[in-house]
This record gives sequence, C-alpha cells and structure tokens, in this order.
Amino acid sequence: MSYYLLLYIICDISCVIFASILLRKVTLNLGDTFEVDWLRYLISSFIFFALTDMVWPFIRLQTAIIPVWILRVLCSISEIALGLVGYVWFIYAEHRLRSRLLKDKKHSALFAIPFLSLCLLALLSIFTGWTYTINDDGSYTRGPFFLMQHAIIYFYVLTVTIQALVKYKGVKTNRDKNTCRSIILFASFPLVASIVQLFIQMTPILCLSIFAAILFIFINLMEGQIFTDALTGLNNRRQAERYFSSLVSQASGYNVFYLYMLDVDHFKSVNDSWGHIEGDVALGIVASSLKKITAQYRGFAARYGGDEFMLIIRALHIVDPKMVLQKLNVFLADECRDSQTCYDLTISGGWYQCSSKDESFLDAVEKADEMLYINKRSLA
Repeated sequence: MSYYLLLYIICDISCVIFASILLRKVTLNLGDTFEVDWLRYLISSFIFFALTDMVWPFIRLQTAIIPVWILRVLCSISEIALGLVGYVWFIYAEHRLRSRLLKDKKHSALFAIPFLSLCLLALLSIFTGWTYTINDDGSYTRGPFFLMQHAIIYFYVLTVTIQALVKYKGVKTNRDKNTCRSIILFASFPLVASIVQLFIQMTPILCLSIFAAILFIFINLMEGQIFTDALTGLNNRRQAERYFSSLVSQASGYNVFYLYMLDVDHFKSVNDSWGHIEGDVALGIVASSLKKITAQYRGFAARYGGDEFMLIIRALHIVDPKMVLQKLNVFLADECRDSQTCYDLTISGGWYQCSSKDESFLDAVEKADEMLYINKRSLA
C-alpha cells in the first residue's frame, strides 16, 4: 500500500513540475492579452488541483498519518480546485471560440453561479456529508450530491465542447477549424478519465489526463505560431510570402491578382484613449472583418505587422478594386456596432496588380504601400 501512496504522489508532483515549466513558457506570442492571461490561470489552477489531489491516496488507504478533520478540509479544497479548473477552462475556451456568451458582465456573472455553488457545496460537505463523508475511522463514502458536483464541472466542459462542434461545421479557415478541434479534443481527455475513475478509484488518472489536455493545447498553440498571427488569428507575414509566391508562379495577363496593403486609421488614438488591451480588441474586430472579406471574395488575409494588414485576391473575383475597401469598411462598421465599441474604426488601403511571374513580394508590397500613403494623405 505504501508503494501505491508513493506512486500516486510522484505522479502528482511530476504534473506540478511539468505544468510549472509550461507556465513559464506562456508568452504574449500565444494570443491576445486576455487569452494569454486565462491560459496562465488555467495552468495555475491545474497546479493548485494537482497539489490538493495528493490528499486522495491518504483518504483511500485510510491512513492515520493525517487527522480526519484535516482530511475533510483538504478533500473539500481538492473538489473546489477541480471545479476551478473547469470554470477557468470554460472562460478560456469561450474566448478562443469568440463566443458572445460572455460579452457582457451579466452573462459572465451568471456563468460563475455554478462554480460558486460547487464551492459552497464542497465547504458545507465538511459538516453535512452532502458530497462525501470521511468517517472517524478514515473510511470514505460518496454523499447524495456527489454526482451534482461533477455535473457542474461537466456543464462547463460540455458547454464549450458542444459550441466547438457546432462552430466547426460553419467555419472556413484552417485556423478556426484547428481551434475548434483542439477544444473538442481537450474535453475528451478528462471526460474519459473521470469515467474510468468512477469505477477504478485509486489512480491519479484524472490529474494526468488534465495535464495531457493542457499540454495538447500548448503544443497546438506553439504549432500555430509558425504561420499564424497569435493576436488576430490571421495568417502572418511568413505565410503571406508563401501564398504570394504560389500565386505569382502562375501569374500572366490572364491570371492576375491584387495585393492590398491596409492600415487602420487613427489606431494610435485607440491605444492612447482606451489602453493597449482595447487596442488588441480593435485589431480582433479588424481581423473579423477581413475574414468576411476573404469569404466573399475568396481571398487571403494576413497581419503584416502592427496595425497593417494585407489582402491578396484574384482579379477574376473583383469588378472594381476600390469596392473591396468600401465593402471592408462596411463590415468594419457592422462589427463595431455589434461589439458596442466606444470608437469607430476605418481602414485605408492601396493595391497593386500583379500580372507577371517576375514580380517580387517586396516590390509588390512597396508599390501597394505607395498607393496606400497617397490615399491616406488625401484623407488628412
């Protein structure tokens, strides 16, 4: 039995050590400010859970090393820690899905109620035995509300999983599809482990499965950095160069495409007036509008750097290049209205028509930039 106790604790300690390493590796390159902060909260809440999970082998083996009243307190804390992981995952996943469920404070407060109920239930169980009972002899039995407690955790995990499944059918970009897949797969690890643990109780499988799910999300985010802009979810400059090269190799007088360089008007005033976090929100709104444009014109969108973006669209999908910018600003106005921003966003742009295999990426960008700055000066 002592061997089992040691093995269980080693598994939990290992999870704490490796999760702490992951926590130090989380940087702003993995997403916007809110997303990165909540990823850190997710890993931190898991570390808290893994530390409290070490109480279970002492409970299951009915050892006399720890007094019963301390075991009861630690058991309740462990249940709260597990609920915290579920709640933080819910907030993080909702943001990654760009869901509107948490757009206002009332909805955010509403979705916190199940977690607060779980906390109250766990704390009261120390005295009432509602979710569990640890008897004076150290034996453990499940209480009448044991399943309710786990239903609350499943509620958070399954809510975002169902949303990801529904959204997966409608999204068109590989980035969005990959996000939905990662959220769906994240849930599969702890759900399967919790079912196993219902029947095989004396294993640290739940802690290991949650760590595996977090590790999967982290690796998924790191892989996405190669060709994706973490803040906006658009393609990055490296991918833009690759896409340009693939099109220009087939360019001719009959196979023409346009490269647009775009700049958000007065973006600095958004940062100065509302802060850099709101600036990140504004760039996300621009990205959403660009995704609508690429869907309508079958084009390619990328973040070039800062508040500069790029569009590449085949000429056969365009009647008038100017119409693309006009339509983009219409989408942008709609997004600002739907997001209830305290500011308006507009975009200026310039374009260059590529019709030769001899065109270089940097030359095309420079020529589109020249037109962009001419257009911006005319608006000043």
